[in-house]
Amino acid sequence: MKRRLSGDQKKYLALNLALLALVLLFPLYYHWVFENDTPFSHCFLKEWFGVYCPLCGGTRCVWELLHFRFLQAISYNAFVVLFAALFLIWDLVTLIRFLHGKKEFPAIPQSVYIGLSALFVLFFIIRTILFLIWRIDPIGDLTK
Repeated sequence: MKRRLSGDQKKYLALNLALLALVLLFPLYYHWVFENDTPFSHCFLKEWFGVYCPLCGGTRCVWELLHFRFLQAISYNAFVVLFAALFLIWDLVTLIRFLHGKKEFPAIPQSVYIGLSALFVLFFIIRTILFLIWRIDPIGDLTK
């Protein structure tokens, strides 16, 4: 008897295949952004106001994560590392559920979305204060 995949299981497989494709193509994107003057090479907050946006350093952070240099990744963008870790946990829980015969995604409580949004804003505020008051610049772009 053939086992049919549920709609959520098909979405899960598609999501993971898309992520695999992104991981495989990321080196091309990384080198394109840092070797050329592209719209993705600039951050308007950094250029106009002299502070990092919450996603500044994200590309370099992902590059470091893909090379398993976790401390360097955290120094570039701790929020991206946290988000990647939480996504990986959710992905593994989902895989285990699907392997045990569950056919739907695990529910993510609304409080998780609210908490991540609050952490996103808090990360921006803390990183901005660290730079403006104590000139702490772990990425190094503002002190060049």
